[in-house]
Order: sequence, then structure tokens, then C-alpha cells
Amino acid sequence: MSEYACGVPLGLGVDMPRTPAVFPPKVKWTLKEQVEWGGASGQAAAFQGVTRTNYSSAVGFSAEVEAVLWKQEALGQVLVLSEVEARRIYGDRLTIASLAALEKGVTDEGLVDVRVLHDGTNGVDVNRYILILDALTSPMAQDIKASMRLQAASGAAHFGLTLDVESAHRLVAVRPEDWPLQACQVRPQGKVFLNKRGTFGVASAAYWWGRLAAALQRSGLCILGPLLPLWALLFADDFNLTAEGKMFAKSLLAFIWWLVILGVPLSWKKSRGGFTYTWVGYELSLREWSLGISASRAAWFSGWLTRTIEAKKIDTGELREALGRMVFIYGALQYDKPFLAPLFAFLKLHRPGVERRLPLYVLMVLRWLRDRLHARRAHVVRRRATVDRAVLRVDAKAEGLAVAVGGWAPFYDESGRIVVAKSRWFSVKLTEDNAPWAFVSGVPARAISTLELLATTLGLVLLAPPELDTPGRAGTVAVTGFTDSQVSSAVVSRGLTTAFPLCCVAMELSAQLEARGAELFLDWIPRGANKEADLLADGCWEGFSSDLRVVADLGNVSWLVLRGLLAAGQEFYASA
Repeated sequence: MSEYACGVPLGLGVDMPRTPAVFPPKVKWTLKEQVEWGGASGQAAAFQGVTRTNYSSAVGFSAEVEAVLWKQEALGQVLVLSEVEARRIYGDRLTIASLAALEKGVTDEGLVDVRVLHDGTNGVDVNRYILILDALTSPMAQDIKASMRLQAASGAAHFGLTLDVESAHRLVAVRPEDWPLQACQVRPQGKVFLNKRGTFGVASAAYWWGRLAAALQRSGLCILGPLLPLWALLFADDFNLTAEGKMFAKSLLAFIWWLVILGVPLSWKKSRGGFTYTWVGYELSLREWSLGISASRAAWFSGWLTRTIEAKKIDTGELREALGRMVFIYGALQYDKPFLAPLFAFLKLHRPGVERRLPLYVLMVLRWLRDRLHARRAHVVRRRATVDRAVLRVDAKAEGLAVAVGGWAPFYDESGRIVVAKSRWFSVKLTEDNAPWAFVSGVPARAISTLELLATTLGLVLLAPPELDTPGRAGTVAVTGFTDSQVSSAVVSRGLTTAFPLCCVAMELSAQLEARGAELFLDWIPRGANKEADLLADGCWEGFSSDLRVVADLGNVSWLVLRGLLAAGQEFYASA
């Protein structure tokens, strides 16, 4: 904490610290040259500051921007000098960056409120020389889901509360020798405002706040936790606190008081809580134990989908921005995540900023996403059952023009031993008539990954265990399957692939899982350990009972989306 006491370095000309006990290592940076130029490199030592003009948004709100800067000066966050004095004191190190302004709304006094954005990258290149070594991590949908499942499993009532830290990055003092690296002006030749605190737009601001937040959060949990336990998640500067039982109010208020006595400024008007509340765009229900997206975010997305479908065309720049939001949305609505694949495939074919007509393949997916969003904007995350034993073992075969898939649902006796003769099974041959997509250029082996995932999907449809068909379900069932395809296992765990036709089968599998309220964990096993499924795919069912065979033809399977997506996808890729 000694660095925080006297001021942290921005990272230009110095090597940033590494904190392995708190953060994983950072391995990717925005700018390629940061790896060579960052830290105490020769390029950083030769750095010279420049002077930039402001962007049009800051020019248009110059009075409002200046008011914000003078307010920060009054709080001791900014040093104000004349340009002549600033250049005399700091010389070539003075770096006056471009400002932008984002309108936030109207204050209680009727004045326009703006967020001032400091550009530490373009033209000034301060960020180019900052090499952060710790990777900041934030809880995403899967982390929220994991914590909610553990909370639900306790059987106790829970209450949630959100807190917003006001101007979090401004809590961190910057060492005086780095103040000139984050300077700005409202008007050319006017007063120079030098930021003495962490500044949004400088690469290291989020890092130094992240380290401070980790200390605040961990120390609070360590000291308060034994007597007043609670869950604490932090996304950037937004806390999500959850406590249970009779002591829930004391636990929540104690953690808030911990932040208050340490001087953390909280935006009280942004606090929310209850049994159902929103946090960083997600909606958490601690009554239904569901996770979804907020009503406002759902309304925006529904409107965007409708407008895009009706227009049947889109600007690729707009689509890129929308896809960024969709990845966030479908972290919570995980069954729809595979349906983003056609959108990514379409975007990859076209350069940014051009308007293009939408093919049927993309329109089908957009309609599906809109219809599902209208049907629900949350999923129950509570698990009502977990099937630890493997319920499926599947495999596929593609040798020459012989293509088939097979699988079985292991039957376990009272001792837990698998009895093959009592297990249900299937073996289906594929032909150019019932599965033309499998015969890519006449060589089915090229579609082997798709065939492996098709075997899993067909196994789920034909051999779904009784647990997946329980009426009145209030949660998901976790089931495990085995395959000797590493690709299939990766697709199921990741939830998204753009490879065609593999993505179409992934979409069908996800739709089938949602229809059953199930989650599938597809584990990879060596081919030698999957010999029964391998033989079934080869058309050999020795050891299995013919009475337990589930006879199926691909043309008669009750697919939910597969047929239409395959047909539209083939047309899309043929014309791409």
C-alpha cells in the first residue's frame, strides 16, 4: 500500500508490478508493440510529449468540460497551471491529450452533465508504453450462475444488494512525476489541467483501481466474514453483495460500513437490491433462482432485432457493435449462444462500415433469437438433479462413402456395474439423400467433427433419460456424456463455433437441451475406452439386445432447427 500512499506510477518508463497471489498473468495487449516498447524500454526512455486538440464533442461542450475540471481541481484531483508555467516545469514530458465529452444527462440544477474522456492513446502514445503484467478479471455470467447455484443449494433465503463506487479510478493518487503525462486543455493556449489522480483513458487506471479494490474486498471479507458472512462480486466499480438468513441485513450493512470507513465514495442513488434486482445489465432473481437480462436491455435488443429483420439489411459496423452486446447477453441466456455463429460468419465476409443485405441464413437466426427473447429473458440456474454417471456414449464413422453414427445409454445395475445387454442403443446410417451435408466434395471424412456432434445430439433426442422429462421442473438437470471427439467436447463446453455445418448441429443440440431443461457436460475419452459406441457406429451391435434398439431415420427425427439451418447455410456458403 506504500505506493498508493505516495502515488502510483502510470507505467511509462518503469516496469509494472506483478501480483500472482491475486491476478493471473496478462498475456495479450491491445497494441502489438506494447510488449517491446512497454515498461522501462529504450523507446519509453526517449518519450517526448505532444500537444493535441480536443475532439468535437469536447469542443461543443467546452463550458461543461471546463466546469468538470474546475470541480476536480477543488477536490484536489487536478493541478491547474498556465501553459507557459506548465512547459517551464515539465518541458518535453508535458503531454496534452485530446478530450472527448459524453453527455450523461441533466443535473438537479438543470445543467448538462458530461463525462470527460481522456485519450491517452491516439497521437500522444502514452498507453503504448504502459505494459500491464496482471490480467484483471471480472465475474461474468458463468461466475454469477455458479455462486447462485451454491446459494440455492443451501436452502436458505437470500437477499441481494448492489453498490456503485463513485469515480473509482479517481481514488488512486498518481506520483507527481507522471502528472504531465495526463494533461489536457479546454482551449488552445488556455489553462493546462494536470490530472493528479487515476484518469479514465490511461491504460493503467483500471489496473491500479483493480488492485485497490481487491485489497478492499478481500480484507473486508477476511475481517467480517467469520461472523457476518456474505458473497461479494465486483465488476469494475460495481459491487454485488448477497447475504442469507436472519443476519442478512447486518452482513450487508457491515460490508458497506467497511467501505465507508475506508473512505470509498459510494453513489447511493444507484444502489439497488431485493430478491430480484439488476446488476451490470443482468437480472438476478433470488426467489426463482434465475439469471437473465434486465427489462431495459431486453427491450433494446428486441427492438434492434425487429428493425433489422424488417429492413433485411444492415451496416456491418452496427452489426459488429451489436455482436459485442450479444456476447454479453448470451452469457446469461446460454442456450442461444450457439446461434450467434451465422452472424459472426456473415460479418467476417464483409469489411466494416458497409451496408449489406442479410441472407436467409442470418435472418432465420435473428428471428429465432427474437422469438426466444419474447418467450423468456432469463433461465433458471438452480439445479434440481445431477446425473453423475454418463447417460450417453456416442461415436461416428466416416470411411470412404460409409457414414454412420451410433450410441447407447449405459444401464447400471444395483452395484453400479454397466450391463450392455440391458442398455438402449441406436445405430443410424447416413446417405447423400438424408444427409447431403455430410458428403462434402464426396469425402465424408471432412465432416467427421460434425458427425461426432450429430451423434451426441441424436443420442440426446433418442435416449434422453427420464430425469429430463419430469413435469413441473424448476431448474436444470446436469447430465454427462462421453465421446472420443475432442472437437465435440470443446464445442459443447465453449458453446459457440462458426465452422459449418458443425455450428448448425451445435444450435440444434442447444435447442434440444433447453427443451429438456438440461445441461450437458460432454467429456472426452480415448477411443479405446469407447469401443461399444465405436462398434455401433460401425454397424456392429454384438452384446446389445435388439429389443432395446431405438430405430430412427434422420428424415423422421423431430429436429427443432437443424433442417432449415442446414439448407439455408449451404446456400449461404455456396454464394459466399
